[in-house]
Amino acid sequence: MDKKIKLSICMIVKDEEKNLDRCLVSLQPLMARSDVELVVVDTGSTDKTVEIAQRYTQKVYFHAWNGNFSEMRNISISYATGEWLFIIDADEELQDPEKLSLLLDRPELLQFNTIVIKVKNFISSDYSIFIVNKSERLFRNNGFCYQGSVHNQPQFQGPILSITDVFLNHYGYNSEDAELMEKKFQRTSTLLINELKKDPQNIYYHFQLCRTYSMHDDLQKAYDQGKVAYSLLKEKDTDTQAKYIYVFNEFVRMACLLGKYEEAREVCYEGLNINENYIDLQYYLGYCHEKLRDEEAAYESRTKFLQLHKKFTEDGFEDNGLIELYKLDDNSKYEILFKIAHYHYNQKDYVKAEEHLQKVIDNEAKIRLYTKVLLDGRQFTRLREYYDSLPEEFKNRFITDLETHRKTVDKEEQIQLSLAFKEGEGRYYQFNNVRAASTDKAWVEAKAFLAKYDMNEIPLFYAEVFEPLMQNSTTFWQELKKLKSTTVRKVIKELIDLNAESKIPLRKLLSEVKLRQDDYQGNRIYICVSYVLLIVALEDDTEVGPDKDQLFSGYIEHGLNCIQFYYQMDRIRLIYKTLENEEEQFFILMYLYKQAIETNNMKVAIKYISEATSVYPVMSPFLKYKTNLLNVRVQKEGIIHSIEVDAEKHDFVNSGSMASLSVLHGTMEIANQMNHLVTGLKNNNVYARSLNFSPSYLGYQCDYTMDLSKINDTEEIQKSTLEILEKSVQHFNVFHFHFGTSMLPNLSDLLLLKQAGKKVFMHHWGSDVRMKSIATKLNPFIKVKDQDEEQIKRLLSYLGQHIDHCIVADAELYEYVKGYYKKVSFIRQAIDTTVYRPAEEYEPRKNKPTIVHAPTSPEYKGTKYIMQAIENLKSKYDFNFTLIQNTSHEEAKKIYQDADIILDQILGGSHGLLSLEAMAMRKPVICYIADFMKEFYPKELPIVSANPETITEKIEMLLKDFELRKELGMSGRKYVETYHDLNKVSAELIDLYLNEG
Repeated sequence: MDKKIKLSICMIVKDEEKNLDRCLVSLQPLMARSDVELVVVDTGSTDKTVEIAQRYTQKVYFHAWNGNFSEMRNISISYATGEWLFIIDADEELQDPEKLSLLLDRPELLQFNTIVIKVKNFISSDYSIFIVNKSERLFRNNGFCYQGSVHNQPQFQGPILSITDVFLNHYGYNSEDAELMEKKFQRTSTLLINELKKDPQNIYYHFQLCRTYSMHDDLQKAYDQGKVAYSLLKEKDTDTQAKYIYVFNEFVRMACLLGKYEEAREVCYEGLNINENYIDLQYYLGYCHEKLRDEEAAYESRTKFLQLHKKFTEDGFEDNGLIELYKLDDNSKYEILFKIAHYHYNQKDYVKAEEHLQKVIDNEAKIRLYTKVLLDGRQFTRLREYYDSLPEEFKNRFITDLETHRKTVDKEEQIQLSLAFKEGEGRYYQFNNVRAASTDKAWVEAKAFLAKYDMNEIPLFYAEVFEPLMQNSTTFWQELKKLKSTTVRKVIKELIDLNAESKIPLRKLLSEVKLRQDDYQGNRIYICVSYVLLIVALEDDTEVGPDKDQLFSGYIEHGLNCIQFYYQMDRIRLIYKTLENEEEQFFILMYLYKQAIETNNMKVAIKYISEATSVYPVMSPFLKYKTNLLNVRVQKEGIIHSIEVDAEKHDFVNSGSMASLSVLHGTMEIANQMNHLVTGLKNNNVYARSLNFSPSYLGYQCDYTMDLSKINDTEEIQKSTLEILEKSVQHFNVFHFHFGTSMLPNLSDLLLLKQAGKKVFMHHWGSDVRMKSIATKLNPFIKVKDQDEEQIKRLLSYLGQHIDHCIVADAELYEYVKGYYKKVSFIRQAIDTTVYRPAEEYEPRKNKPTIVHAPTSPEYKGTKYIMQAIENLKSKYDFNFTLIQNTSHEEAKKIYQDADIILDQILGGSHGLLSLEAMAMRKPVICYIADFMKEFYPKELPIVSANPETITEKIEMLLKDFELRKELGMSGRKYVETYHDLNKVSAELIDLYLNEG
């Protein structure tokens, strides 16, 4: 019997109280027809689902869930009596019920058995982003059923009618009910995994499991399942690939989410070759090109995307092979339009950039780019028009972006921009009135602006309004007083960022302002301004000198004024550690530091300044300078005191012939020679002391030390060294200087010492006088630093005018100094043979000896040639090799004592201290001795001479000959004891001192 034309709406539901009412309300226009029925099968709800359903239909049936979607669908169909079946879920709603109702009455419906409508799958919380897919939802009730336990697949018959203007809205992909979504995931994934165990080659099930994992944010698992589906599909024919084309897109989507852009790009190409209309793949192709930095290809893909979008959404194009599309929503179109606009902006095609941007809805990103497009295109009037066209909620965003990008145009264009925005009512217009005003009127406009608007409450770029006020320091200062401290600092920083030259009037302002100690507001502003200037000064150059220290001292002075306004200072020691404001805590520590200085308690002063550094590290460079300055002053006072005390202790009575000598060595230690010579003098009953102004990491001993390298305050250095000089002149009659230095940094003490009748000697050691033009003639292998030879000559000329007697260690150095001094004497390098001696526990190794090299200056010692020789010999001989680097002198000495062969320099042409120290420790030494130097040294010098051409054979010679190594070690010790023992060398010095003058 023919059925009456009637529609049966069939649903299966469980715990859908949050969705069901929305769905059923959307169906009311259909259900108002007498020939439409609603069939609901509940599979075990525990909420109000059944109650809601029964408000809309009496045909509510109950069947327990059996784990098979298709069977439950078929049960709901079994209750249907209509000619047509309409399948809908509770998380869907019918968007166009009236259109569907009209369709039911169309006579041509008799020709079809299945009707396809469209589904919008919302994936964003504001429903602006959705996936569009086609879905068979209406079926002639002539034995129709579903198959498949998970994603129930309709077994429909043709002919098929596709309807383009009837939509279902699906909300299931955007559920905010995390618990419900987790239940759905567990249920669906379990069913799919079980089905795949039965049918592992099922492309559709792998695809659905990929999507299930994706919705659960299990991206790696989703990618893996997508790749399985894709790989299975790749084995199929072209028609099958076209049928499952959506697999390409899902796999591409997962690959992109995991950053596999090259793989995704190739799959996009494959999919588009199958169906060039697949807009989603075109979208992802552009995305992949962008990520792979191919801007031109990305632009091309995105242009094709827009063409396809228009084709689908405006031209009514349908492609029955594309069941599901993600990128037909307006947001996707706006995104691509924006990307293309950005491409044109980067190409400086501002016209095309604006053309595309105009089609994008207003949002922050668009406003930012639109502002840059019009500004860089110098379209200042258009900028104003665009601003006027914006909704109020976007205008502040526009202004912020405009001000950010405004800094990139030149001054003249900034003025044009201000003129474009000066007419109108409101804060920004008045601000541009200040900018556009002439110099003599700008400060008046600025005052009017600040009288109306509170700078504490408005964006920072308005700080520019303070710039014209800097012409009048009183007005500027008074306006700053109205601001919070944090705002003042931001305003000052902004003024400097706008114009670096602002630092000059700001410094001038600080130097000229006169503040009472109890003027809290004035001191507060001073602190804020000086703080910013200090931070900016460090950004320009981290080195702190007198100028920055002066600014820092002003900051501290006014900071102390402020804390004395806040706190009772007699109890401040008890509470300062509990303060939360770090700057206030810092000022209190500086107050305590100042008190300690005033009471000459340097130890406590250093403690407080160290604590201040920890509390307020931003000021650490200035505090470090203060600490270094303080240390220098402490060292200076200690030196002056020690000179005085030492002189008082010195007993001139019964001191023999040495009583007339009191010797000061200074002021730079070179290879421990100053210490050795002074020790030798003391051992010879001479009153002698050493003074070092440049201590090094090597830690050489010295009687008096003051480290001037820590400060760069010329005035302070001059003052401190002069005080030491004045005390020294009182107690020393011989001044023995080293390495071209003297007591004062500008050598001005030399004339004073000469006038005072003091005996003065200059001891040169090498690089202080070595000139390349001379050195290379003496020695073809030597490497000499590129120094200003004229400057060396000027120094030697000046020294020769004020010092008669020069000392050098060897013939090479004599070649540099001859002709500059009246007299040049040779004094060999000195070694303390009681310190440099063989280690008692050391036994020379016959097998696997240890070779040691210390590349203190690799280029000048020939280290690269030594390393090449070591590498060449490693394959032939078994030995250990040690490089000594960044090690204290004491630590290095321990390594030398355990060595079997010492490699010194192989380029210089003369031996240095290392060779002598090694020989004193009974070690065989390899070092290059130039021919002309061999004539100067004693004939028994037991050094194996080697240069870059012979170093390998010389090392090999010692490796092969254990007896030779022992013999050289014994001879070396004897040689040093004979010619370089510090007591013998110092005895020669005493003769020079006594015979001079």
